[in-house]
Amino acid sequence: MDNADPIRLYSLAELEEIYHDRGMKIIASYSNYYGKEVTDKELQLMVYAGKV
Repeated sequence: MDNADPIRLYSLAELEEIYHDRGMKIIASYSNYYGKEVTDKELQLMVYAGKV
């Protein structure tokens, strides 16, 4: 990976699948620290998740 970009952006759907595969569930998701709704136009994505 000498010439590759190490940053990977995930969609909410991809994160839901990753978390599900690990026995977790996304409880809520936000695009900023003030609770703004997630959209495809936002770069930042924060999730609150827990074990199921």
